[in-house]
Amino acid sequence: MKRHTLLPICLILVICFPAHAAWNGVAISAITSDANNTREMVLADMNGDGHLDVVANNHNNQINRLYLNNGTSDPFAGVSGTNITSDAYYGIHSAVGDMDGDGDLDFLAPAYLSGNHRLYLNDGEGDPFDTVSGIPVATNMGSVHGVALGDADGDGDLDLAMGSYN
Repeated sequence: MKRHTLLPICLILVICFPAHAAWNGVAISAITSDANNTREMVLADMNGDGHLDVVANNHNNQINRLYLNNGTSDPFAGVSGTNITSDAYYGIHSAVGDMDGDGDLDFLAPAYLSGNHRLYLNDGEGDPFDTVSGIPVATNMGSVHGVALGDADGDGDLDLAMGSYN
C-alpha cells in the first residue's frame, strides 16, 4: 500500500459524512476565536476529568494549543485555549498516549519540514502542560507525515512509529 493512499480515502469520508442523515440538523460552532493555522486536532481527556478536551496542532511556526472541556452541554463556551509551551514549529500530525506510564495522556507533536519533533509529558495537574518543556524525539528524522502510538513489541508500554517523506 502506498503511503499516499490514505489521504484520498480520508477526504472522501469527510465529504460523504455530512450528507448522511445522522448529520441533519447538526450545527457547526467555533470553539474559540483563536486565529491559528491548525492542521490536526486530537480529542482526548487531557486533564483526567472525564471530558474530552481538544489539542490543536498548529502549523506555520504557531504554538500548539489546549482547550479544556468545561463539562457542560456547551463544552467549550467561555473556554480560552492555553499554549502547550512556547514551542512553535510546523505541526502537521499528532498523537496522544501515556508515554511515561504515569496514568495521564501526553502529547506528541512531530514537525513538518523542520525535524523539531517534540513530546510533551503531561504533568497531571489542572493545566496539563503549564510546567513542561518539549522533549526532542526522533531527531534523525526529517519531515514527518504520519505518527502512531501502540505497544508494537508487547512489553506493556507505548512505542512510537513515524513516517517520513523523502
